[in-house]
Amino acid sequence: MPTFRFKRRLKGIDVGKNSSPFVCDWNEDGRKDLIVGSSDGKIYYFQNEGGNEKPTFLYKRKIKVRTTNEEGNRDLDVCTNSCPFVIDWNRDGRKDLIISSVESSRPKYPIDDPCIKRDVLRNIRYAIRNCVPIMPHLYVYRGMTREEKKRELIWHKEVFKNLDIPWTKTTGIGYHRWDIHSVPIWQSLWVEKDFGLLYDFGFEANEDLNSPSYGMPFLLMNKGHVYPFICWTPNPRIDTFKGAFDLQVHFDLPINYHNHQEHMGKATKYFHLPSTIKAMILAGVRRLGINIETRNLKDIGLSLRKIITSLNTLRDRHEYNMNTQEQIAKTIINTYFTNVKTEIYKDKLVLIPDVSQVPKDKAKEYLNTLGVKIELKDSEEGKGIETDSKIYYEPEKGILYIGVDKKTTIYLNKNPKDRFHVLRSNVPFRLKEFKDGYRIKLLSPGMQQIKIYSKKRLFLKNKEVILEKKGGYYELIHFGKPIEVILTKGR
Repeated sequence: MPTFRFKRRLKGIDVGKNSSPFVCDWNEDGRKDLIVGSSDGKIYYFQNEGGNEKPTFLYKRKIKVRTTNEEGNRDLDVCTNSCPFVIDWNRDGRKDLIISSVESSRPKYPIDDPCIKRDVLRNIRYAIRNCVPIMPHLYVYRGMTREEKKRELIWHKEVFKNLDIPWTKTTGIGYHRWDIHSVPIWQSLWVEKDFGLLYDFGFEANEDLNSPSYGMPFLLMNKGHVYPFICWTPNPRIDTFKGAFDLQVHFDLPINYHNHQEHMGKATKYFHLPSTIKAMILAGVRRLGINIETRNLKDIGLSLRKIITSLNTLRDRHEYNMNTQEQIAKTIINTYFTNVKTEIYKDKLVLIPDVSQVPKDKAKEYLNTLGVKIELKDSEEGKGIETDSKIYYEPEKGILYIGVDKKTTIYLNKNPKDRFHVLRSNVPFRLKEFKDGYRIKLLSPGMQQIKIYSKKRLFLKNKEVILEKKGGYYELIHFGKPIEVILTKGR
């Protein structure tokens, strides 16, 4: 591999990102030209209009081929990080191009390789024991055929089986580098749907096609038929774009947030620890009983702490739930396939949820977890809203968010009573009141957060559950298997 040393910077040349230059006399005019690969996978030709001592590159042209590529043009394209080498390969007196496509972040070993399998299994067992979901992270790119992408999925499923990682009907994926197929843009998503996956929450469309990002999750459709497969692109990073989620909050939209926390600091003696533990440490939740000495905590945690603080602020200010991808996928499936029958009377509205069309093997425990928003018109200003639901949140007078897990009545011209209720919960639950308190059974494994209001003071019986109290509001936090929480009333 030749080594290039530039004595001076060439001005006015945009060679793209991750450029890979090769110097040769491409047009055989006695002057050295530049053939440059780029991160977009294309090859660019810079013709030297000056001399070899003082080159002047005035033109940037894409090298073309005779056949049409997947994007519908004749650009020479190897999909990503092209590295050209010019040589007369077949000795016919004409220059040929040998091109490689480099992926700098390709893993050194498969995760089931014997060299690392023991360490990988230790982390996997920790995650499974603590109900941390594990999902495939597809290593594909937009140039792959349907058969190649399906083969990649088959390999992932085989590795999951070899490592005893559950692969269920609610398994979904994300993409390495977010790279989805270009034309047709839906190819990747249809392959995943046909493979039995539930969702793809980690992809972006090809920028060259000016394809949109999807801030709202949607279902695949074809000729009027709707499939239980959810597509969703990630939102901007909250620590990079100030007010990134203001629009989603304004329109009550869900937020799809990704963060590579393992990239946020220098490696330490404990860098191999599962990222969930590191996140817990950085969030300051040692109350869970985790006590691990970690060096260079400041180096690892400053940026991550900022993100966690921002997300917590978003949750507390707007009463958002924090869900894992699998949890929210089940929620979306239930929401999109649930029909609601309405009965309208003079001073009340009755909502009757119908879940007969919901794919029960996809929604699972999130069946019957629909939420609705009731908002009075300006002409109804000053009137209150009351409901018989035990799940509701009133951010301001005339607006009420309500959980509709069964037949629910909304009363107009009434102010909500100051009574015990649930404001939000990121998991399905069953609530039973007994003489001295409440039993709340949290039905979904993993991260569990539920916020309640009680006029009477409450006391928590469970030692493994975190209780945060602010005035009459109580937030219960637990991570692990489904659990029954017991709250007793004070006098």
